[in-house]
Amino acid sequence: MDQSLLPRTIDAIGELRVLDRFDPLFARAARSITRDDAASRLLSGAVIGHRLHPVLTDAPLGVWTSAGILDVVGGPRAKPAAQRLTGLGLLLALPTALAGLADWNGAEQRDRRMGIVHAVGNTAGIMCEWKSWQARRKGHHGRGVLWSTAGLGLLAGAGAIGGHLSFARGVGVDHEVPMATDGNWHGVAHADELFLDQPRAATAGDASIAVVRRAGGVCAMAGVCSHAGGPLADGKVVGDGLECPWHGSRFALRDGRVERGPAVTAQPVYETRVAAGEVSVRAGA
Repeated sequence: MDQSLLPRTIDAIGELRVLDRFDPLFARAARSITRDDAASRLLSGAVIGHRLHPVLTDAPLGVWTSAGILDVVGGPRAKPAAQRLTGLGLLLALPTALAGLADWNGAEQRDRRMGIVHAVGNTAGIMCEWKSWQARRKGHHGRGVLWSTAGLGLLAGAGAIGGHLSFARGVGVDHEVPMATDGNWHGVAHADELFLDQPRAATAGDASIAVVRRAGGVCAMAGVCSHAGGPLADGKVVGDGLECPWHGSRFALRDGRVERGPAVTAQPVYETRVAAGEVSVRAGA
């Protein structure tokens, strides 16, 4: 069997433009759960500094797999435990799905199409587990096992798409952020070229910089967004943060911490100084 068949098949999903008709529905749902900055930070994983969705996926899959193992080797006395595990998996699936939807909202169009199929497959698998739990509650253990087996099969297929999105397509993987790390001061602009709260693109060595004049001085951070490589100098100042124009990630201008997802990694910032009208930056220690 051609070992590249599976990834080629999954990649082909990304070319199915017919899936775009479902994009607005998913986008509305994603916006509704990430409208609040705190919710956006939580669901993206910025609170823990790591993508939340991959962490959560192990929980429902683990308990559903455990229920399946009990079905095979546990005998009649294990039926109540298998039922409880099936129900627990359903509870754990909700936050997992919400975190996945938040990640999907920051993906490119091809990856969004794959993500839609991934979500539909997972939803079908969860519905099978729901039917399994209902059957088990009513004493129809054999029927519950069949529903659970079907659910695990669908979840495995959807998981293959999710794995491809992460490991082959790089969805949810932080972008490399170039920095001028030589410890030297680099002149990046003249003070009179900067306007209040208007980001300006500059370079320090080979690294792009976003420079912002604030009421209390000048701030500068790496110009490549850690989430997906967006140009922060083309973004806008919101409160005390700089918001990426691509997916709305927002970073505090003073220290680079994530104020809003989908980014999870703090943005590197530079020290700044203004001498004789020239703005210079250098990487912090």
